Amino acid sequence: MERMNLLSDKTKCCGCGLCVHICPKKSIRLVEDEFGFFYPSIDDNSCINCGLCLKECLLKNAPQLSSPLKMLVAKDKDVGELMGSTSGGMYSVISNYVLENNGVVYAPVFSETMHLRHDRITDKTSRDHSRGSKYIQSELTVFDDVMRDSNEGKRIAFFGTPCQVESIKKFLEMKKVTTDRLLLIDVVCNGVGSNVVFREQLNRISRKFHKAIVDYKFRTKKEGRNAAEELVVFDDGSMVVLSEYQQRINPWYHSRLTIRPSCGECRYCSIKRCSDITIGDYSRDDTKIDIDRNGGISTLLLNTEKGVQLFHEVCSKIDSQEMSYDEITQIRLRVPEAVNPKQSVFISNVKHRGLDRAINSYLGPIKRLKLLLYHFKNGKR
Repeated sequence: MERMNLLSDKTKCCGCGLCVHICPKKSIRLVEDEFGFFYPSIDDNSCINCGLCLKECLLKNAPQLSSPLKMLVAKDKDVGELMGSTSGGMYSVISNYVLENNGVVYAPVFSETMHLRHDRITDKTSRDHSRGSKYIQSELTVFDDVMRDSNEGKRIAFFGTPCQVESIKKFLEMKKVTTDRLLLIDVVCNGVGSNVVFREQLNRISRKFHKAIVDYKFRTKKEGRNAAEELVVFDDGSMVVLSEYQQRINPWYHSRLTIRPSCGECRYCSIKRCSDITIGDYSRDDTKIDIDRNGGISTLLLNTEKGVQLFHEVCSKIDSQEMSYDEITQIRLRVPEAVNPKQSVFISNVKHRGLDRAINSYLGPIKRLKLLLYHFKNGKR
């Protein structure tokens, strides 16, 4: 029997896990490659070559996208919730509404071993732990849980990247599940980063401070606005803010050095969306809005009637203002950005030589000297 070839091009796999969960023989699992990204691996002994994985693969079919019915900027009125969020607090507002109405929330959460995966959340304490931007890919294994909750008629809010949202949506359609009470919320995604790089970051910070890490905030708020700093939480309750350029990992993420190959060709980088609601940052300073920017504000796209209805339910909790397409400035709502051509060398160096040496090799002596002078002059750590 000819061997099933599901993965012939890594730029055509987003690691959503749909193939794993629709395989009738459970012959597929996701395996991390040498660069820290998960791809499907088929067990030839149990595979029956039915071809369902190839037929239904997310990136081998046209996406189900629709233009927003309404575009806004928005901000949570609750200052406490706002300051605990990355931008305008829309995740907190929507999840609060669902949880307060006996619903469940699905969102990425770090495990005790700092493995990022989607989890089923039923209380605000667990929800609070899930808040904040995540710049690595969450393992998506909750397909059957979402299906069961949908079949039981529970109110559900699923938060994820666009490919994760469409994967869940397609799985439920294939299973002929009623989704009247399911709300799909995608984030404006800049791509997902390498687990190899993230683990090395955790290791080097843990080694430096001789403590175990229990949480990692990829972004913080400073003086009420989004800051470039990162925050590490240790098992003894202490925290450290990473502000120095070479101690953070976001510069390498935003340089596209750690981005999954498929993210460089992402078909969801469009104003047309696959979700009911899209949330993201709103950082443009030259646009006139009537909302106080202090604390951060969010882009909020209402893509379906279900999304509009949810907005009506929570609008008393937020300040909002309608915007035009030209005023919605998120670049990832327009075009993707290619992976840095030096990625393979950079991640290989991270894996075999450590993150510090990989960064120094990438920067080169002149850039390193300029950074040292800059940090010395500005008194930064």
